[in-house]
Parts: sequence; structure tokens; C-alpha cells
Amino acid sequence: MGCAGVVVNSLALRQTAEAVARLTWTRAVGQPRTHLGLPARLTLRAAAGDRREGARAVPAAAAAELIERALDWHQAAARHEEPVALATLAGDFCLARASAALSGHHDLRIEVAFADGLSAASVALLAGQGPEAAARQLLPACALAGASAGRVPASLQARWQRAGTWLAGPTTSDPLALAQPVDVAHLRAAADPVERRLGAKLATDPAAVATPMATLLRAGGKRLRARLVLLAGEVGGSHDLDRLLEAAAAMELLHAATLCHDDLVDGAASRRGVPTVAHLDGPLTALAVGDYYLGRAAGLLSRMGDPRISQGVTAALVEIADAQLHELDRRAVWSGALRPYERVATGKTGALLAACAVTGARLAGARPVERHALDRFARRLGLAFQGIDDCLDFADPARTGKPVGLDLAQGICSLPVICALRGSRRGEVLRQLRRMEQVEEAGAAAAAREAVVGLVRASGALAAAHAVADRWSAEALDALTPLPSRARRRLTAFAERLVVRDR
Repeated sequence: MGCAGVVVNSLALRQTAEAVARLTWTRAVGQPRTHLGLPARLTLRAAAGDRREGARAVPAAAAAELIERALDWHQAAARHEEPVALATLAGDFCLARASAALSGHHDLRIEVAFADGLSAASVALLAGQGPEAAARQLLPACALAGASAGRVPASLQARWQRAGTWLAGPTTSDPLALAQPVDVAHLRAAADPVERRLGAKLATDPAAVATPMATLLRAGGKRLRARLVLLAGEVGGSHDLDRLLEAAAAMELLHAATLCHDDLVDGAASRRGVPTVAHLDGPLTALAVGDYYLGRAAGLLSRMGDPRISQGVTAALVEIADAQLHELDRRAVWSGALRPYERVATGKTGALLAACAVTGARLAGARPVERHALDRFARRLGLAFQGIDDCLDFADPARTGKPVGLDLAQGICSLPVICALRGSRRGEVLRQLRRMEQVEEAGAAAAAREAVVGLVRASGALAAAHAVADRWSAEALDALTPLPSRARRRLTAFAERLVVRDR
């Protein structure tokens, strides 16, 4: 049957459209519609079209539809057809919700197939195919998911998957252009086993995505998420270093993928002194590389064989996406309220740290009380880390290597600004913030930001912000009480290094 002839019963279509509407943020999807893309329709068709089987295939069909819409949003961002920040984050939210829909499927084969499909679709998008054509790379996963939901024999599921592969076609008309060797020698020769593992992963990826990612990783970084996986992996009774390193590398790739998108949203030209992917190669590459490695990391985690791990990471991705959209909605909302800040910072920073800690603990066979303690520890530590990072936005550029006032330029009400708006000079600070918003000329805008920076520094807000971050850090350390003494000491040292920094 030709692609255009994929026929699905109307009830399954309506149920899928309703599931998409429930799963995601309205602005990221647009108006509910029953006209679904080919990936969603093939998923339902492979479930044999029966009402009961069609209903079982709805979560996977909704995931397929959301991934296709994410690709659509990301291309719109790359072409500046929509505001870049909104379109990028809307696409990310669709991907997070697609992952949530799949994690409820309780079939790691299907999670792996969709993760691989997202990576292949990202390469196709980068190769110049439109979102609809690129989304065809999801068809093998869609066919498998639908046939599995339809409970057909394994041999027929394999036939459906082969049919999906045939329908998908190649990712690009010039596959050799995507298979050039990637320079990862700096990673593979590193003393750190996490770096070597990252280099091994990138060496097998298409050059079009692996080369920009290798450049990003070459800039260095603290590898906090990998370290947390490994440290939490010491808590339980078993210690499989190879599996812990695999999870650590996956978490770092996941974090690096989000950085590709974050740098585009923030308009950042460099990270740790190295040009960002968006600045070096353009928005489409930044978005495609981020999407590719979101899929790559999800595939690595699903292949570990424990659905609870992928479910935990999926929940973190949803929190991250929700927090980013909440922050976008609150741009230029200058308020001394601390609760909205805690929500955003916990989602953007704490959620992934918590997923790393719990993943390491789960791989090590830690007890539920220990996993809960690590989750609490990582979330409060994430808050403290974000608070200190906010303070560095007001620090000496010669010390941090970053321009002053980047958060202010993006309309972000960071922790020092919140503390200034809670202090004795709050009226003066608020007036200067509003004056800053009204200036359009670049030079005058920079001067207005400098005035806000000076006022925040003079108000004592930085000391107040450090005190709040110290409180969160203390709460993080308190959460470690149920852990064995050696693990508690090592995690305490990790936390102290994290929050005592000047860059």
C-alpha cells in the first residue's frame, strides 16, 4: 500500500489527536486536529485497525505525532519563521512529551526504535529534508510499535518493521558525506574513562552531527552529571563500572544536547571560550545536533534494559521542558517572589542532576530510602548550583570569562535580582529595571544594564543570594543522612566543590 493510502479508523485517529492535546502544551501543538502525519497513521494502521488494538497503539501514535511536530517547530526556528526561543522550546517540549508517552508503553524495544528514529530524522533534517520527509525515519519504530500493540506474532512484527524501513528510505542522498571520520582523538586519548567513553560514542556517529558535538565537548566542562552517576553508583551493593560508565556517558550526551539548544535560545556566541554550535554552524545544525544526541542518549539508556531508568530520565526531560517554557513566559517579569524561581531552577538544573543520581543508585542496587535521599540531595544541590551561577552573572568578567549581565539582557529575573527586589532598595532597583526595558539602542541598552548591575552589587543582593544558595546547599547535605558514611563523605565533597566556585 502506498504511503498516501494508509487508512486508519476514525476512532483511533480521534483518540490519538486527543492524546496529543492532553500530553503537551497548547502553544507547542496548535489547535487540536484529527489530521495526523504519516508516522502516527502508520502506527495505528500496524495495529490492524481493530478498535481495541488501535486504542493500545494510541500512546505510540501520539509520540510519533509529537516528534514530527517537534521537527516542524525546530525547522521553523532555524528559518526564523517563528521566534527562535519559542519555537526551539516548543519543539523540545514536544520531544519530552513524546518520550513520556513512550515510557508508558513499557517496551524497551520500542523506546530504542523511536530513539534511533529521532536521531535518523535529525540527520535527515540537517541534510536538507523537510520535517515531513525527515519524520519518515520514524516509520520503522512506528510500524513496530503498532504491530506490537496489535499483539500480532513476532514474525509479523518484524515484517511490519521491515516495511517501515522500506518506507523510510535513506536519510540523505549522499550518505558518504555523513560518514567522514570524526576527530575525537582528544577524547579517546583522555585519562578520564568518561571522556574515552564519549569519544567512542562519537566515533560511530555521522560526521555532520558528531563533529559539532566533539567541538562542544572539547571545550571541557565539569562533567557533573557523569560524576554524580558514578558517585551514586557507590551507594548500593553492586558496582558494575562498565554499566555506570555507559549511563554516565549517556547523561553527559543528554546534557550536551540541551546545551546546543540552550545556546541558540540564549544567543550565546561562546561557551567556555569555544564558539557555540549555533554561532559556528548556524541554528539548523544546533537544533539537529541537539535532537540527534537527545535520541542517542535515550537509546543508550533504554538499551541498559531497565525501564525504570528511562522512565526516570523521561520525567526529568518533561520537568526541564516545562521549566524552560515557564521561564520563557516570565521573561521581564521583575518580582521578588522566590517560589517561581525555585520551580524553574529545580526543573532546569535539579531535575537532570536528580535523574543522574537515581540512575547511578539504581544500577548499584541502592535501597528505595537511599534513592529518595539522593533525589532530594541532587534537587537541592541543583538549586544551590543555579543560584551561584546567577551570582557569577554579576562577577568580574576577567575572573569568569563571561560578559556581565547576560541574564538581564534576556529578561531573566535571576536570584541576585530577586534578592535586590526583596531588599531595602527594591524601589530603586525596579525603576532601573523598567528603564532598562524601555531602551532600544544597543549602546544605551548596555549602559542601562550596567546601571542595574551596579545597583544590584551596591544593594547587598549578592551576599543575600549567596546566603540563600548556602541554605539550599545545607539542605542538600542534610538529605544525605540515610547514606553509608563513605558515600556521604564523597558526595559532600562533590557538593562543596560545586558551590564554591568563581566561574
